[in-house]
Amino acid sequence: MTKTFYVYSESFEDPRDAISREKEIKGSRRSKKNAFVETLNLKWADLSSILFQPMQGPSSSPRLGMTARDGGIL
Repeated sequence: MTKTFYVYSESFEDPRDAISREKEIKGSRRSKKNAFVETLNLKWADLSSILFQPMQGPSSSPRLGMTARDGGIL
């Protein structure tokens, strides 16, 4: 089984901007993608612990990032 590491992340207010950026990156050569990651994460460190911190509390849903008080679906 292959383990997945998160080595790069961007955030956008508008989902259309995120989709456009994803298409731009996917269309690039592997060498260009690697060079881009290395400008921001030289050691290719796994960022998942920073990006996906579990929420505190008994009724939290880390996957959705919502709690019952937020009105989210658990």
